[in-house]
Amino acid sequence: MATSQEIAIQLVSRQLINEGIAGYSEGNYSEAFELFNEALSRDPEQGMAYFYRGLIFAIINNFQEALKDFNRAIEIQPKEISLDRIYDLRGNCYEDLGDRQKAIKDYEKAIEINPSLVSAHHRRGSILSIWGMMSNDTKVDTTERLTLAVEEFDFVIQCQPENIHVYEQRGRTRSLLYDEVGAIEDFSICIQHNPNNYIAYKERAQSFTQLGRNKDALNDWQEVLEICLAKGDTEGCEIANFYIESCENLQDSPKSLTTSPKQESEFDFEAREIEIRSADASSSSQATSYLNLGAKLYNQGELTEAISVLQQAIQLDPNYAMAYCILGMALQSCSLLDEAVKVFTKAIEINPKDSCFYGHLGLLLADLERLPEALEVLQKSVHLNTEMVGVYRHIADILQEQGKIRDAIQGYKKAIIIAPDTGILYSRLASLLSKYKYDKSEALEMFYKAVEVEPDDPSVYFHLASFLHYQERKAEALSIYKKAKRLYEAKGDSQGVSASEKLINLLS
Repeated sequence: MATSQEIAIQLVSRQLINEGIAGYSEGNYSEAFELFNEALSRDPEQGMAYFYRGLIFAIINNFQEALKDFNRAIEIQPKEISLDRIYDLRGNCYEDLGDRQKAIKDYEKAIEINPSLVSAHHRRGSILSIWGMMSNDTKVDTTERLTLAVEEFDFVIQCQPENIHVYEQRGRTRSLLYDEVGAIEDFSICIQHNPNNYIAYKERAQSFTQLGRNKDALNDWQEVLEICLAKGDTEGCEIANFYIESCENLQDSPKSLTTSPKQESEFDFEAREIEIRSADASSSSQATSYLNLGAKLYNQGELTEAISVLQQAIQLDPNYAMAYCILGMALQSCSLLDEAVKVFTKAIEINPKDSCFYGHLGLLLADLERLPEALEVLQKSVHLNTEMVGVYRHIADILQEQGKIRDAIQGYKKAIIIAPDTGILYSRLASLLSKYKYDKSEALEMFYKAVEVEPDDPSVYFHLASFLHYQERKAEALSIYKKAKRLYEAKGDSQGVSASEKLINLLS
């Protein structure tokens, strides 16, 4: 039986924990952290304190310490917190640390305790889907993993039909299982929810192509192009134009152009101005017309004219944020970088909720080697739009340069979840893992995945061969160096051929 002194200590500890929970709920994490420490110093058997302190460690990305506290909470098993929740959160920590095996075991324990725990089903499905996409182990049945992932996503959607992100995940996983009809249904739901979801259009277009429905694919890529133009995403525009041309070629239908490219580029600037002014008497309508013309000139590479036209749009409407953004892109292309920074900053000032504006400014600041500023701006971008894969990649690049390796690894992994078919992400992640982690198996997995998604890129073969060479797997490295050399030769890359030959001779 507890003594009166022990009971008093427990009462004080519980009071401290209650105050800490209140502080945690209000977001006062530092204060709450100290209260939980004080409670544990008085009574180290308070499971609630370990649980909530573990939550705070996880919030600040100190996952190792979070694991220790969740482990202790599981040992004590506080009555106030269900074990399924602790296992679920510990699984999150393992996942953030890159240990998917342990993460999925914890999710399965959580589901065993509480079969209705949606978050554990969702995260288990996500891991199974990623494993199915990445696995190079011939002993593993990737189809089974992907099928189980779809089942988990089915359960989540049944419980949370408004969770649109899960439809996108299920669509992507169905596509990997060659269920293109099911994938199209899921991506269509995403588009219905958000008509500007260009990622869903891209994914659906690829499924249409697999079914030979090239006209439908063409329509989706044209939607992607329009969205990217509105966002000022030039890289996205280039990709969309490439696939539009591919779909048109597959349909064997010539482009309906009224003028040749040369005729279109040699426009009458003065005539265009008259046309714009006569289009509508309102300044806002004229400003929009100038913006459209400026964007077109920018995409055609006629930068001086684009700058002039966009400045006229801004003169008509000084709060036209998109005009400032495209003007900034044009100035950047002319190497007028300081002016571009000012213009992007002005666009953000006018519209602080557009993630693309932050993205353009952040990447420009990174080019100017103003890395702390760039990182802050890019993080704001992904906070507004978690699907900006290119921004995640650049954040990871900056974090790596700053020596924040663990954060950089997580950045590349987040980008891969959003864009699982982007080879450079796997290569960069693999390179980082190979240098900074003792367990090289994940690095090798990523190198092979890069080759899988970019089978015509000689550089990914070269990096894979270099890693195998470093691992003393010389026979495998030699074969892959030869493959890289052949691809470099096909591309006419003499430097790549020379580098490959040197290493082939070294290993022969």
